[in-house]
Parts: sequence; structure tokens; C-alpha cells
Amino acid sequence: MKRKRHPRPTTFRHQLICFLSIFLGILILYLIFFPLIYARRHPLSATATMKQGDLLYTLDMKKTSYRSGERIGLRLALKNIGRKPVKLHFETDKHVDFIVQRDVNLVFFHYFPEVWRHLYEDAVYKVSRTIAIAPGGERSFEASWDQKDYAGRPSKPGRYIITGILNTSGQRPELKILGTTE
Repeated sequence: MKRKRHPRPTTFRHQLICFLSIFLGILILYLIFFPLIYARRHPLSATATMKQGDLLYTLDMKKTSYRSGERIGLRLALKNIGRKPVKLHFETDKHVDFIVQRDVNLVFFHYFPEVWRHLYEDAVYKVSRTIAIAPGGERSFEASWDQKDYAGRPSKPGRYIITGILNTSGQRPELKILGTTE
């Protein structure tokens, strides 16, 4: 007569080791594949466009990847695609703002600390001004970032989100592009 085999009772230590092994395996897979999935979902982009009313907004830089310390030229262009002139009202002498934020990946979430802002380069004066853009006309605003932070230190290599904002009174349309420094 054969004896029935009874499974050995598992100890708490054995269960803990199994749980930790599975947990570490999943964590390692996450750490390997999450950056790949994130990069695929948020590809680098040197240009962003948006239509609002009769205006077509375009934010661009020449390329998506820059060497460390290389000056990055930024441009926010407006084109009147309507049949009537478009008037834009500004409250200050700075008609646009460009904001650079570093994309910091902390494994389970991202955060985006501000590194540089065009408005902080010079004094901003309160001046009421109106600009008219004729049908088919275009107006562009430019700035450049020297890859230094507010304290004048070189920025770290990595992914950066650049936001262009038109500082009109009322609506303040904003566009975002994504680039890297190496």
C-alpha cells in the first residue's frame, strides 16, 4: 500500500522569501521597461502647433537634441489664417514667455522643476500695446536659452520640456515641445 504524500507546511520565512522574490522581479522589470514605454509615449518634438480662432500658433526649435552648453533658439510664431485682421492686446513689453522645465524621472512618477524662464532675463515693464496681424500675415517672437539655470550654473543633460506662452491680456495660449541635452 502506497502512502499518501502530504505537502509540507510552508513556513513564514519561506512565504516571505517567495513574496520578496516575486516583488523584486516585478520591480526590476518595471525599472527596465517603464523608461522605454514613457519615451515612446512622449517622443521628442521640435515643433508644436495649435489653431485658436483665426490664429495658427507654432512653437519650434531647430532640432530635438543639443550638445551640453549649446545655445537653444526658441521661436513662437503667429499666423493669421482668417480673412480679417487680428488684434492682440498686451499689458507688458514682454509679449511672450518661454519656460524650460527638466523632466525628472523618479521611477514611479515624473516631476518638472523649472530651470529657466525668459521673463526673468530682463525687467518687465507695464506697457499697454496692441499689435494687429493682417490676413495671411505672420509675427514671430524669439529667444534663446544658453542651458544655464537661474543661478548661472550649467544645466544637467537630460530631457527638457519647453513651453511657449503668448502674454496677451485675456487668453494666454501655450504650446509645449520636448528636447534633450547630452
